[in-house]
Amino acid sequence: MNPSTRRALWPNVLILSAVPILGLGCAACRKKAKAPDKTVQGPSNHFVTVRLITTQGKKVPVRAELAVREQDRETGLMYRGQLDPGTGMLFVFPTEEPLVFWMKNTLIPLDMIFVRSDKTVAGVVRNAAPMTTTARRVDEPTQYVLEVPGGFCAKHGIGRGAKLEFELPGWVREEIKRQKEKRTANR
Repeated sequence: MNPSTRRALWPNVLILSAVPILGLGCAACRKKAKAPDKTVQGPSNHFVTVRLITTQGKKVPVRAELAVREQDRETGLMYRGQLDPGTGMLFVFPTEEPLVFWMKNTLIPLDMIFVRSDKTVAGVVRNAAPMTTTARRVDEPTQYVLEVPGGFCAKHGIGRGAKLEFELPGWVREEIKRQKEKRTANR
């Protein structure tokens, strides 16, 4: 190769050698952004104690993270590598409505407990398979959904007709009120 050809190719060699380096950097960024959080801490980091009462009267406590704001409900338990026994996430909606959940980007199996506004269980989806977009729902409107580790409901006898006891903090009641007003204004 003559010197003038070498000079002409030199900028292309620099560009081509930089591409793999840039590509590795971007791949590392993507991998870092999707790394699962192995704790139960999540978007809101606000918790409430939920007591599930089976139809036989047995009380089962769950420390539930609250998902009240729309962005928290959308993220839910995505990218979590584990959910410790006795913990879960309580999704709170402004009103009773037909609710549909899926497991996209959810890494662990979950039981989904669909709860009416009077805090009685309308139905349970057991062991929802991770990383799927299958619609999970019950046949009636509900206002709350409590997600717990897969197998929890079978282990504790939780099913339709069970009851939940929990007290929502004042900020949650205010946020729900704001969401209702926003929905009314948008109609």
